[in-house]
Amino acid sequence: MDEPTEEPSDCPKKWIYHPNTGSCYRAFGGTKNITWLEADKLCGDAGKMKIEYNYLIFLTFFSSIFSKIVLNLCPNGWDLNQSTRSCYRLINRPMPQIYAQKYCNNLDSKAKLVRVQDKLENDFLQEYTYSGDIWLEAKAKFDIIDSKAALFSPGLVLRWKNGKPVKYANWENRNGLGKMDSEHLCVIMNNRGKWKNADCNKKANFVCERKMDEPTEEPSDCAQCNEDASLASIVDAYENKFVMDLARKRQPNWQYIFLGAIGDTKSKKLWDWVDGNPFKAYSNWDIGMPKGNRRQAVLSMNRSGRWQNIFADRTMPGRTVVVCKFLPN
Repeated sequence: MDEPTEEPSDCPKKWIYHPNTGSCYRAFGGTKNITWLEADKLCGDAGKMKIEYNYLIFLTFFSSIFSKIVLNLCPNGWDLNQSTRSCYRLINRPMPQIYAQKYCNNLDSKAKLVRVQDKLENDFLQEYTYSGDIWLEAKAKFDIIDSKAALFSPGLVLRWKNGKPVKYANWENRNGLGKMDSEHLCVIMNNRGKWKNADCNKKANFVCERKMDEPTEEPSDCAQCNEDASLASIVDAYENKFVMDLARKRQPNWQYIFLGAIGDTKSKKLWDWVDGNPFKAYSNWDIGMPKGNRRQAVLSMNRSGRWQNIFADRTMPGRTVVVCKFLPN
């Protein structure tokens, strides 16, 4: 196997050329939280990328649109959900619901305990239940009549803290407003995304939510970008190891590497590399992968070199490395 060389005549400065693939590579990041979309922008994707995400189609033209959007729309440690235009943060610190609300308010002046508006947001929040049930902001209150809440005789109404009635719900069997009593007026979500009646004094984890910061323009020039590059594709086991080595040189304690693939969480066959290389030539999925509740996903590599699907708007830890790749002329 030929060894990679740095800065040959056909690769830009600081890019590494590998003769076996004929491509140029460079690793970035590894020091701050980042999403896959931000990583793809950093590489400077070669053209249009069509992503079907949350059942909506986004045609992303990084040269004309994403180049004008600042990368950090959420504070560090928060996850961006572009469909709701909100940021979310899981707090693994069980406490009663009222204290969870205060915790969110103190954490960020714009934050509140999470509210769920529809099934897509419910599915997104289910990802935070891996370590236990989470609080929702909803609480049942007695009212005389409220036609907007479909209450036409005295009874309980499930409301968010701002007073608006809950329009969407995903109740577990034998739970719901009709099953609530004076000791179970609050709501938790379990690891199946189902809602359950709960004692408000129960201790549970929770998710804080805040609106994302408004995008601002940034300088159009990008010294690190290459207009022909995209997140790396992997065509064989050797290239898989080579990309791992690049990440290790960039960040010795790296956790994940973003890879340039888009696909379906329900099937290993419905995946494509964004640079056009055939995905079927080689794959190195981790056990149980791909998986998830959303149809559209993107790809990352863990420290063992195995591949895992993630979501394009999900903020990854600071030790996530971006490896860019392009074929020189």
